[in-house]
Amino acid sequence: MRLPKPRAKANLDAQVRAGYLLKALSPPSLDALRLRLEDATNILKRLFPASSLDELIPLPRETLIALLDDVQPRARHPSVAGGSSTDDNSLSPRSAHMPRASTSPATFEYNESIENLEGVEAVADDVNALSLRSDRTSSYVGTSSAMAGLRVLLKVAPDLKPAKQSSALQIDSSSPGFGASSQVGGRGIAAKAPTDPWSLINAYFQRIHPSTPILDELLFRETFESRERKDSAWLGLLYMVYALGTIAYTTSDSNEDIYYYKIAKSHVSLDSFGSGHIETLQALTLMTGWYLHYRNRPNMASAIMGAVFRMAHALGLHKELLGEDTSEDKQQRELRRRIWWSLVVLDTGEGSTLGRVSNTNIFDSEFSRQASKIQARLISSPSLEFTETLALDAHLVYWFESLPSFLRAPEPCPDWLLQPRSSAKWKYQNLRIMLHRPVLMEATLRHIPFQELNGDQKVCVRKCQLLAGQAIENVASEWTQNQYSGWPAVWFLFQACIIPLLSLYGFNDDSQQIDNWNQQVLKAVQLFKEMEPWSIAARQTHELESGFQSKNSGNYFAVCYARWSIG
Repeated sequence: MRLPKPRAKANLDAQVRAGYLLKALSPPSLDALRLRLEDATNILKRLFPASSLDELIPLPRETLIALLDDVQPRARHPSVAGGSSTDDNSLSPRSAHMPRASTSPATFEYNESIENLEGVEAVADDVNALSLRSDRTSSYVGTSSAMAGLRVLLKVAPDLKPAKQSSALQIDSSSPGFGASSQVGGRGIAAKAPTDPWSLINAYFQRIHPSTPILDELLFRETFESRERKDSAWLGLLYMVYALGTIAYTTSDSNEDIYYYKIAKSHVSLDSFGSGHIETLQALTLMTGWYLHYRNRPNMASAIMGAVFRMAHALGLHKELLGEDTSEDKQQRELRRRIWWSLVVLDTGEGSTLGRVSNTNIFDSEFSRQASKIQARLISSPSLEFTETLALDAHLVYWFESLPSFLRAPEPCPDWLLQPRSSAKWKYQNLRIMLHRPVLMEATLRHIPFQELNGDQKVCVRKCQLLAGQAIENVASEWTQNQYSGWPAVWFLFQACIIPLLSLYGFNDDSQQIDNWNQQVLKAVQLFKEMEPWSIAARQTHELESGFQSKNSGNYFAVCYARWSIG
């Protein structure tokens, strides 16, 4: 008879003792324990109203104190850097991404009504951090989101506070800048998409297909040309292609794509999940991976993405199925692979923008694997150990430097590959920034001068600052004047620019770098202005510049950008 291992035996003994103890307790004793537990739970709720017990359990003592300080004033306590003290307004990076107006986990709410695709609310989403207003709640976003950095900025910037929202909220879709009549480049009319459907299809395959090759281009074109299919699965896919093709031709003040999207949506309803068609899956993938993010509906996109993965599993796309060795079977297997891995890439990218973890099986996709691992670590422990940060960063650098030369600028590549290549590099740079950013956020929140950081912390902060500067320069030199370039360029530029802004407020003692940070912010502001015709978020945030007021313009560039960007 095999004896149990000592540890297993100890666990068994503990369970037995617990069982005897429960049996020995009388009903009055159980009631007393229950009341005692309720009292302890109520105390925790009063101390940490915005956090659940599961969120609090893994946090170290310093972070719990910082969270407590964010709820009610307390005595000063030692900072994480050692030796310095913090003010009563400090908080940890984990609490920095919580909604300001939140009083309980129930207030993690969002409103992304798809019927309201125009006006101020059309861009007030949790990815661009444009929902960062005191009069609205937000969905849960993690420490890698844009909102986390901006909440830190608002916490430490004494010369910034949100103005009353009334002026911004009174702007409607008929106001200049919110419809097809707004000015672009001084022309006063929006760019129009061609009415020829072939042009829209060609534009789709030029702009979307290189990054998300989920369609068989030859088969799609043949099916369209035959005009034989009238079923909802095909029409839903066709009109999503039209919608995305329209975006390629128009500027950010055009709403022509909405017409095609609404037709596509009418063919892709809840009933669509009751029958499995590959075209339905393709249409939903384009909707959740591209269109809803373009129209600033990230939470809706995330919810649908989960359902899309379930449908993909039902269609067996996660499996490499055996088949005949005919050219048709090989073509089908290749298409199934491309759809599955495109879903994985889109889902992982979404996780990075919202600070959430992708739960898909991504171990055959190296960058997605690294991105998911980093997201999981940042969520479970916002401040990683220095050695772990270095190791994760080294894996990213190794992945990027191992890419074929034509996938890395400034090596030449085909024109159709330029934008996917640039977007991939921007994602890579952004992930490295997010990896090092928690140390910078913590130091800024606790008002710790750069010179008082320890050696490891200085390395992380400086690396984060250097990466952000490189990202701003790369976006400036690589973006092109179309919406499929301006759209991601604005977001990655937005993330990178948070770093010099935080540095300007947090590290006044680092005088040799202040000019560099100012120039980076100024360059970003100029780029955002240039990108207005090519990004909904850039244009709308500029319209909302009056939504913030400055109490102290001591740092011109930081105040200018923060007023401009948050809205």
